[in-house]
This record gives sequence, C-alpha cells and structure tokens, in this order.
Amino acid sequence: MIEFFVRVAWLLGLVLYPPALSPEPTAPSVVIGLVGVGVVLVLALLVYRFARHYFGFESKVAAVLNAAALVALLVGAQSSSKPLLSAYYGVAPFVWAALASTLATLAGAHLGSNFKNKRMGAAILTIAIGLFSFRGSATLIGSETEQWRSLLERAPANPRALEALKDEVERGPRSEPLTAACVAAEPNHCYCRTVRAELALSRDRFASALEELAQASGCDEKQDRRINRAKALAFALGNRGEEAEAALQAWGAGDDGWISYAAALTASQRGDSSAALQHALRAVELEAGRGAELLLAALQIVAGQLEPAGVILDRLIAANPKDADAVYNRALIFDRTGKYNESRQAYLRTLEIRPNSPDARYNLALLTLRHGARAEAEHHARKFAESWPNDPRGQALQARIGSGP
Repeated sequence: MIEFFVRVAWLLGLVLYPPALSPEPTAPSVVIGLVGVGVVLVLALLVYRFARHYFGFESKVAAVLNAAALVALLVGAQSSSKPLLSAYYGVAPFVWAALASTLATLAGAHLGSNFKNKRMGAAILTIAIGLFSFRGSATLIGSETEQWRSLLERAPANPRALEALKDEVERGPRSEPLTAACVAAEPNHCYCRTVRAELALSRDRFASALEELAQASGCDEKQDRRINRAKALAFALGNRGEEAEAALQAWGAGDDGWISYAAALTASQRGDSSAALQHALRAVELEAGRGAELLLAALQIVAGQLEPAGVILDRLIAANPKDADAVYNRALIFDRTGKYNESRQAYLRTLEIRPNSPDARYNLALLTLRHGARAEAEHHARKFAESWPNDPRGQALQARIGSGP
C-alpha cells in the first residue's frame, strides 16, 4: 500500500514539473508515501470545502475538478507496465485545471476588492506556469523510450528500465557505459555482469568474461542458463576443455550459436575435426559471430575445403580490411593454391596489421624460398629468428635456407 501512495505523490510531482524527478520512483520511501496520503486527503478536503463552504459557480467547478484530479492521480498511479510519467497526458489536464480553479476560487473569496479580475488572473497565471513546465520537458513526456533512458540515468540498475531497453543495453553503441554504470550501482548485478561477459566474449576476451561471471550473483534460472552459455564459450576460448564440456552439459538441449561455437572449439581441441566442422557450420548458421566464422574457415582449410573457406574469409575482410586473422588465413589459401603473388601480399599485409605474427613471417620465408626469392627468404628468416629467438622453427628455417649454421 505504501508503494501505491509513493506513486501518487511521485505522479503529482511529475505533473507539476517533470524534469525534477525520474520518470518512475527509483526506490520505495515511507516519507514520500506519507506525502501521497497527504495529497489524497488534501484533494478530498478541497472537494468537500468547495462543495459545502464556498458559494458561486466557480467553487462548484473547483470541487468537480479537484475530484477529477484525485481520481486521475489514483488511476494513473496504478499502471506499472510503463514509466509513471507515461500517465502525464491523462492526469496533467485535471491537476492543472483543478489548481487553476482552486486558486481562482480562493482569490475571489479572500483577496481584497482592489484586485481587478482576480479570479481570471489567478487561473491564467496557473495555466501559464503549467504550460512552461510542459514546454521544458515535452520531448521526455512524449517518448516512452526517452523516459526509460532518463530512469536508467538516475537508477542504472533499475530492472524495468533494463528490460525495456534490452536491445540498447545488450547490443547498442552505449552497452559498455550502460552496463558499467549498472555494476557501479550494484556490483553483483546478475544481468549486467552477464551482459558485460558477453560483450567481452564478442571480442574473444575470455578471461575478462570469466571475471565478470564470477561476480554475478542472485541469478534466476533464466540467467543461470545464460551464464552457462557464456561460461561454455569462455572456457572453450581459454582451451579449458573439461570446464567447457561441463558448462555445455549444464546448458542442456536447444540450438544456440555460441553453444555450437563452444562445442566446435572443444571438439577441435580434442582432435575430433569432423565434429568440430559440423558444430562450426551450425554456429555460423546461427550467426555466432566473427570468431565462429574464423574457426569454420580454419577447419575447412585443414579439411581441404578451400573454396567455401575463401568465401567466408573474403566476407570478413570486406567487413574489416584490418582483420589480421582473416587476412592470414586467406594467405594460406592462396599459398595452397599456388598463387604466389597473392599469398605473398596477404602474408605481408598480415605483418603490416599485426607485426608480432610469427606464423605469417615463417610462412613468408618458406613461400619466398620455394619461389627462388632467396634474398627475401633470408631476410624473413633473420627477422623471424630476431623476433622469436625461442621458437624452435627459427634455427631449422635458417638451416633450410642456408643462411645459418
């Protein structure tokens, strides 16, 4: 009951001046609830006083309008599917009309005869204040989405606002700051921690994802399932096969891109290339993202399926020409199909994007050696040995080229 009267008082405040309050109460408050009780009693008293103790047409109008304002506030406060400010248009006309008629009646009864047009002046002044209040927040009042955003700014962990703005919180350009504000307000917030873990996984940051998941608490069954999904992929990306398998089992039945991606990774890590390829294909079908596409292309290259792998890699490179992994794998296909110039350029491009790529440097040395460019092969072999002195391939590479001992 106290929550209802909190909403009554809050709605009245939103009607009088919307920018002063969040579009929805952010927390229950006994004090604000008592204010709500007071609002109801005052309006009921005004109805009674104007009906019984004041005479004239304007007093009867004031009684009716105050009764209408009371009913509008009580009805508007009951809605919980939208922000409370969404009730503005159903409540504000009655409240401001009641306030204008009340002041006009009181002005006519209690101000001296020196005040000309006192009733009309009081009413016009009140309505003018109401219009000024509306003008300052018309955009907020007219958009439920903006109301949720405003609420989330004031209460970053508000569950209703997070649910209403789900797409924006999970996939929008402001996902990072929104979820950061959420966990700053509530450090163990299950939903926000899970979303942050998923954002980390979309960038292949499995360690960060596991840290986020470890701090999530108070999760319901639906969120637990979502956490198992994120854990399965995080463990798989971290080459922690047993833990990934456990998370996959906890997930249970049901198609999901990330689950298929995690299953493909774990199958690949245990050497089951056939199962890995099957799961990777499903992951790509379910739009599991760049990582799944890269894995599928790599598995197809190993299986000799160079043409479909090339299609995937070309698409990734078109989307991001600086995708070093995609460019490197494209170089492998060019290399295997005997396209020297294309493979050489792709290996060089890989090193341009990611200078610390030992495989690209190593393969480039072998490629140029096979095609008789000994000076260039020696250069790449030397660069490889200097950059990765502990890699056992370096000495063998120099011996093969003939530039080392």
